[in-house]
Amino acid sequence: MMPARSPRDIFNANAHILIVDDEPANVLLLQRILRGAGYTRISSAGDGNAALEVIGSETPDLVLLDLMMPVRDGFGVLQEIAPLLQNEYLPVLVLTADVSPDTKRRVLSVGAKDFLTKPFDGLEVLLRVQNLLETRFLTLQLRDQNRHLEERVAQRTVELRELYDQLVISNQQLQQSQRAVEESQIEVLSRLAQAAELRDDDTGQHTQRVALLSARLGERLGLDKTAIELIRRAAPLHDVGKIGISDLILLKPGKLTPEEFDVMKTHASIGGALLAAGHSPFV
Repeated sequence: MMPARSPRDIFNANAHILIVDDEPANVLLLQRILRGAGYTRISSAGDGNAALEVIGSETPDLVLLDLMMPVRDGFGVLQEIAPLLQNEYLPVLVLTADVSPDTKRRVLSVGAKDFLTKPFDGLEVLLRVQNLLETRFLTLQLRDQNRHLEERVAQRTVELRELYDQLVISNQQLQQSQRAVEESQIEVLSRLAQAAELRDDDTGQHTQRVALLSARLGERLGLDKTAIELIRRAAPLHDVGKIGISDLILLKPGKLTPEEFDVMKTHASIGGALLAAGHSPFV
């Protein structure tokens, strides 16, 4: 059983190589060298315009580009495909007999990656082709990994934002429920206080007067609005413990005996026990 090929091997075997040269003999020589090394996707163009048509229809993985050609030379091709050289990392291997420093600097400045000097050496051709294809493979692989990572980050960001929104909604609902519970507690306790007050006060206005006076005292003391409201709502509960005192004592018209007075005084502890079970800030 043959071992599975790596992504790099598959890429190199399927790499599309474009040869651009106006000399058929040079094209045939390069094709023979490349095919002998196992490269099969090889196309060619005899001038710069034809090369641009091939590149426009399908971006190759490597361009072997002659500098001196009619119609449009290699420099013109490099300038035309400059965006591809940057964005797609399209490597260009320049074919030239001119190896002067000025030519090298000029070619490199417009985006070429390497040189092949005419006449060609087969081993040198394959080494430079292999190096440039390897660089393109790694560059595209890194680009794909970065793109995949960005997509994952974007997806995770959306998920976290949705989770945050859900938490905000849940927190709001929890706060609303808590406020409703507190309001219910206050309502029940207030009614208990009023019920207790009505047992020894025909009008039941005592708790309301205490609430009003307590709030005014809070204002005179310079308390903030929240504290004053807390006092106003909590003050009516001061006598809620009377609900636990017998009518015989609570409504006795005459003076209480010491024993009865002791029982009367327990209304504070009874009220405290009633309020201790609540979790509202008012109690």
